[in-house]
Amino acid sequence: DIEEDATTVDDSLTAYGMYQGLVKAWRNEIFAPDVLPYKGDYVECMLEVVKAMEESLKGSNVPEIVRSLHQLELERVRYVLSAYLRTRLEKMEKFADYTLAEDKDNLSGEEVIFLQECVESMDKLFENVALRHMPPMLRTLDKDKAKVTPNLDEFVFVRANEFIGDVIVEEESINFEKGSIHILRYSEVKSLVEKG
Repeated sequence: DIEEDATTVDDSLTAYGMYQGLVKAWRNEIFAPDVLPYKGDYVECMLEVVKAMEESLKGSNVPEIVRSLHQLELERVRYVLSAYLRTRLEKMEKFADYTLAEDKDNLSGEEVIFLQECVESMDKLFENVALRHMPPMLRTLDKDKAKVTPNLDEFVFVRANEFIGDVIVEEESINFEKGSIHILRYSEVKSLVEKG
């Protein structure tokens, strides 16, 4: 038993564990109405894995079947990585003003820069296409009224990854046992989802 404990590797530190974490982050990102915290560790690790796999495929003299399996695995990792990032970008663009105001801490530095440039471009486009052709008294735009926001009160399925215990939701105590599944308003469990 002692030897097994000494040689046990934390699965979250392996490439496979990081891949599983990225898949989980991608699923959560798909089902959450707003942008969740950026999982930069997973993204960076998977980018390194992709680079290492590409390098190993270039100069290796492995049988064709092994090369095909490695290429398939490489494509799978690339797909999940791009799908995760694409999902985040779609939500950021859809709720640009809201995300910059409310969820800016959930973005990477590059995402913040992208989103600021995106909002600036949309504002300039709206100014050039619509506002400048309107009468002077209608040329102002109240961005707070025009802001598109995600529906944080929509109902979502939530599965507890670990024992949390009793959580007060809408004046009712709900016990989050490991593996339990609940249907709740996203706003009630947003902080738990963001923690993972």
